Amino acid sequence: MRLTTQQEQEAVRKLRGGDTVAFTHLFYAYENRLFGYAVSLLPERDDAAEIVQEVFYQVWKNRSRLDETKSFKSFLFTITKRLIYKVIRWCAQDQAYQQQRMEESASSSLSSIDLYEYQELESTIHKVINTMSNKRRQVFIMSRFQGMNNQEIAYQLNISLSTVENHINKALRVLREELTHYDSQLLLFALFFLA
Repeated sequence: MRLTTQQEQEAVRKLRGGDTVAFTHLFYAYENRLFGYAVSLLPERDDAAEIVQEVFYQVWKNRSRLDETKSFKSFLFTITKRLIYKVIRWCAQDQAYQQQRMEESASSSLSSIDLYEYQELESTIHKVINTMSNKRRQVFIMSRFQGMNNQEIAYQLNISLSTVENHINKALRVLREELTHYDSQLLLFALFFLA
């Protein structure tokens, strides 16, 4: 179910007042898109589903602070992105903890093969980024390496927010396509540092 801008603004206005029907309309309008975005970045579908639930829990909890004049879609995707990074960081920390336990029990360290694979992956990531158009590369670097949010990038480059989102989504799609042959744990580790 898609909502027009006017319908969405009206639903957000009603939601601010505690209208559960408006909340349901907004949930069904964005549930699949948020899930698709989350599942494209996370290895587990269950994690993606939990993130979508958490996003809408946050929306309901903070409904009185919503502003119908601002993009609800951007608001949702910003929350989703933050939660995805939180899961990725947790996974990386959990992997680091598991790695530490394995090292302690086996008295071993990261093998030179793993280190070589990581360096190769990092090199490949930079090569892929360098093949992107100048604008896409610039937007992606500002987002992932300089820590700027989409609004800041749009303002600095004098382009629309949707153009920024489009560049980032396409850059991530290209990276995922080019990096499919790498070990999933190694890839998750690298993407953690890209975030």
